[in-house]
This record gives sequence, structure tokens and C-alpha cells, in this order.
Amino acid sequence: MTLSEATLNKLIETLEPILTALNYELADIRIRKENEQNVLDVKIDKVDGITIDDCALASRKISLVLDVEDIINFPYTLQVGSPGIFRELKKEKDFVRNMSKRIKVHHYTSKKQNKKTIGFLTAYESSAIIIKTDQGNMTLNFDDIKKIQLFPDI
Repeated sequence: MTLSEATLNKLIETLEPILTALNYELADIRIRKENEQNVLDVKIDKVDGITIDDCALASRKISLVLDVEDIINFPYTLQVGSPGIFRELKKEKDFVRNMSKRIKVHHYTSKKQNKKTIGFLTAYESSAIIIKTDQGNMTLNFDDIKKIQLFPDI
């Protein structure tokens, strides 16, 4: 199962105000398969990090609203969690908040081959990012990027 763009937009429109009122940020929403079941995976975040209690509170609130709104028309299990230390960067505020941090970028080369590049985020624009690698600065256009995530040196 996948979420249509209309369903995803309705979920975002419905959940963001609830999470904002709890001082959480909606980081991501996905449907994924786990043991033959559909899982609605909602990732939340806040400046000082997410706790298990935060996830439990958000899960209760989200569950109540989704039961009433009936946005998703197939069986699913709700899971609320943190985006984790390897969180994906998607929104402008993700890039601004994580400037100078180590990231891994999954992107395509000029020959349309998949490549992974690790470096430090040094600049963000609406169409590209610049990362500092061991070989120097590299500009990557968003059209060539598949995924960007934090990649802490642990």
C-alpha cells in the first residue's frame, strides 16, 4: 500500500496542528509493510529531542483524530517515533538546523549512476546544497539527489 498525494496532504494538514500544539514537529509520514501489515509510521521531533513519553502522548492524540477523521481507507497500525540520529533532511528548516553537520547524500552522477557522498553541509539553496568533502567542496543539485541524511561520526 502507498499513500496517495491527496491522502498524504490531508494527513499533514490534520496532524501538524495537533503536533504543533504539543510543541512537536512533524518530521515524516510513511506507510510501510512490516510482517504483512501496513504501518503508518509518523516521525516527530523537537529541539531538545524526543522521548518515549513524547511518542506515547503524540500517538494517543494522533490515534484519536485518525479514528474520527477516517483519512486512511485500509487497515493499518500506527507507530509514532523519533527520526533518529540518521534522520533524513527534507525541509528547509532541516538544512538550516543541521548546517555544518556531517551528512550522507545518495545521488546520481552525470552518467546516472547511483553514488553516496559523505561530507559536511556548508550551504543550502532552494535548488542545491554544497558539501565539504575530503576532495573539496561539491555542489549537488536537488534534481540529482535521491536522499540526504545526517551521518554522525559514531
